[in-house]
This record gives sequence, structure tokens and C-alpha cells, in this order.
Amino acid sequence: MNDNRKHRRFPLRMPVLCEGPAVREYRALGLTQNVSQGGLLIEVPRLLAEGTATSLRLLTGDRIAHAEAAVVWSVEASLNVMGLQFTMLTAADHRAWEQLLAFQAGPHPRASLRIPVDFTVTCLIPPVTGVQGRVKNLSDDGMMIVLPRAVPPQTRVSVA
Repeated sequence: MNDNRKHRRFPLRMPVLCEGPAVREYRALGLTQNVSQGGLLIEVPRLLAEGTATSLRLLTGDRIAHAEAAVVWSVEASLNVMGLQFTMLTAADHRAWEQLLAFQAGPHPRASLRIPVDFTVTCLIPPVTGVQGRVKNLSDDGMMIVLPRAVPPQTRVSVA
């Protein structure tokens, strides 16, 4: 941990919606690179200027937390990144954020947050059998699909 940092950073890829009351019509969906008790580092399509206030919607696992934040720094490069510092979280949103951080600090942190979803897909299982299933969560690393029958481990499956 850097001696100048107030809070420990945890690597985590998770979607965050940024909306800027200070910048008219600013709305960007970004992905975090790391998160901490005091804020986060996020990749966004369009940067905001240092000091700009923004509203965030944070997927903390089982709920969406809302936070107010300010841009502390930004770098325009192949990936536009901004360091955001929280300026306000409600008590309930703060608890949800703390639970996410506690999980990331634990023995089995995730590289990417799992996004709960529920929709139907068709899985093509060799030798070309179509099986209907339901996706239950998504992440950068994959998805959880519930199927009506067992599929042997390590089977390559195509999803449509």
C-alpha cells in the first residue's frame, strides 16, 4: 500500500454509472480498475475535469448503491481513467459498499463482480445438441447458466 493513501485499494472490475449534475447531459458507463473505502479508479469513455462532482450508481452485489463523488484526477490515454473520491453515501449505501470491500479483502476475492440477471439462452453442447437454459449471473470472466441436465466438467459450450 502506498504510504500516501488513506485507504487500501482492492482490484475489482465492476460496472458503474456516472452522471454529472455539474456537467449537463454527462452520462457514462464505466468499469472500475480498483475500489477502496474512500473512492474508486474507473475507466470511462469520456473524462470529467478535476474537481467535477458526479453521481454514481454502484452495483455492490445484491443491490445498487448510490454515491456522490468528485473527480480527484484524470488521465487521457488509450484508457481514459479517473480517480473519484466519495463525498456522500447514505448509511445503507455505505454498509453495502463496506460489505463489498470486506468480501474483496477476504480469502476468495473476485476479479470481476458478478451481475445478477435472469434470461433464457440456448446452449450448444457437443455433438451439436441444443439445450435451453437460464443465465443467472454475468461477469468479465463468464456466466452461470442453469441447465435441465448435467454437463460434464470442461465441456466447451456455445451460448446463443
